[in-house]
Amino acid sequence: MRMRASEQISELQRFYGRLSPAARGALWLLLAIEAALIVAAQRDIQRQPSECIRGPKLMWRMIATQNIVGPAAYYCLGRRRSD
Repeated sequence: MRMRASEQISELQRFYGRLSPAARGALWLLLAIEAALIVAAQRDIQRQPSECIRGPKLMWRMIATQNIVGPAAYYCLGRRRSD
């Protein structure tokens, strides 16, 4: 049976409450790194000319918002290498 959104939030709060202080710190560190990578990728997409990006910028903007994998995909696959 599906849980309601309020039940899911309560479950996540209980899970977070059971984490050790070190685990909570690691979680916040990972979230900060993820946010920094997303912001850096979005800024790079904005500043790069279209000729330097493989595919449409809008597509890479959407991909770059997906967790840590999106910015990594953009930097590895989306940018054209300057020779």
